[in-house]
This record gives sequence, C-alpha cells and structure tokens, in this order.
Amino acid sequence: MKNLFQETDYFAIRTRIEQLQAGNPRHWGKMNVAQMLAHVNEALETAMGKNHPKRMFMGRIFGSIFKKKFLSRDKMPKNLSTDASYVFPDTVDFESQKEIVLKNLDEFYQNGPKLCTNHPHIFFGKLTPMEWGKLHYIHFNHHLSQFGA
Repeated sequence: MKNLFQETDYFAIRTRIEQLQAGNPRHWGKMNVAQMLAHVNEALETAMGKNHPKRMFMGRIFGSIFKKKFLSRDKMPKNLSTDASYVFPDTVDFESQKEIVLKNLDEFYQNGPKLCTNHPHIFFGKLTPMEWGKLHYIHFNHHLSQFGA
C-alpha cells in the first residue's frame, strides 16, 4: 500500500504537484486547481497537528466502520462531500498554494511518523501515523488525478 512516508511514494506525489499548472482543467468535482491545492494543504496540516478541525457528527457514528475499508483502497470515490473547513474560495492564489503544499509535503515526509498528530481525523477518528501517511497518499493521488497530473 502506498504511503507518503515511503520515499518513492513521496517523490512521486511531489513530482506530480510540481507538474501542475494554474490552467489544469478538472475532470470531476467543483474545485479549481488552486482550491484543490489549498484543500489538500489544509488536510495535510491537520495530519501535522497545525490545525484541529472538530469531528463530524457522522464521523463519530460511521468513521471507524469506514476507516479500514477506505484505507485498504488505492483510490477514493469521486465526488465525495467535503467538510466546510476544507473548502476554499475560488480566489486562492495557485502559485502560493503550490509553494505551501510542497513545503508542507516535504515537512510531513522529513518529520516522519513520529511527529504525526494524535488529534483525531475529522471523519475517521483516531489514526496511527502510518494510517495518516496512507490516507494522504490516497487523498493527494485522488486530487492530482482530478486535474490530470
């Protein structure tokens, strides 16, 4: 299973982010490429303990049920709903978001599992560091594919 703590997987995601352009068209969903970068950046910052969004009510009920199934996949389903704390206006700047997400991706990889947050995921609840690494590989892969990268 792919994981952002594995060197080859980290570099593969980083290379795909570097190749993104502001004009990349989306293949599904509502976000533009800059909003997507802000979205994955905010989610990665959650795993790094830089923000602490409140658990979703539905996550408290169903999160642990879906966690194992979700983390055993290589791909996310398209058009899942997004919590408002991870939605950004269409005015976010592509270049600044790209720079921030690359910096945070590097920090996440270099810090390794030992510096992952203990704060629960907004939907799935408690995750181990390796589960955070898997989740974010799946998340990045999903959104990069959304924009053809």
